[in-house]
Amino acid sequence: TAALCSSLPCLLSPNGRVVTLQNGLGNAELIADAVGPERVIQGVTYAGMEVLQHPADGHNGLSVRLAGQGNTHIAPLVHSSDNAELIQHIAALFNASGITTVIETGVDTLIWTKLIVN
Repeated sequence: TAALCSSLPCLLSPNGRVVTLQNGLGNAELIADAVGPERVIQGVTYAGMEVLQHPADGHNGLSVRLAGQGNTHIAPLVHSSDNAELIQHIAALFNASGITTVIETGVDTLIWTKLIVN
């Protein structure tokens, strides 16, 4: 995450946001330091993935398969009226693609719970 963060300000459009669904702690805060906390949407997903092919194993590209489906939960790192409509849109896109997504007021407890369980 830290290596990517230095490039984020150049990659994002002026109104762009970063959605992070990474396992572990501190990812959203690192991203917020790079782009501003109002531009970060954090989440946790319980959709399991299985890596079928990986470039490190000599394959061209990464191939993954959905191995188990659970809900994905998203929330803004900082609540604002600007983020409310955007988060609704992101959840709708995820839901339309088959990833059941729930909008939360915060996901810190879910992130800690997943960290402890994993």
